[in-house]
Amino acid sequence: MGWGGPRPNDVELKRLILSETHKSGFFIHPGSTKMYQDLKRDFLWPNMKTEIAEFVSRCM
Repeated sequence: MGWGGPRPNDVELKRLILSETHKSGFFIHPGSTKMYQDLKRDFLWPNMKTEIAEFVSRCM
């Protein structure tokens, strides 16, 4: 999909994507940089990198 993939605007959908990715056994609680690099291949939304960093910081 790359950069042309889904661009979720719904807050709950983005939260679900972040939560499922972060707790996934495949990703094993990645840091924000790794999580962003992995997710940007399939998703893109405004302020995505910042939202991921904030999400990960709340988890720690």
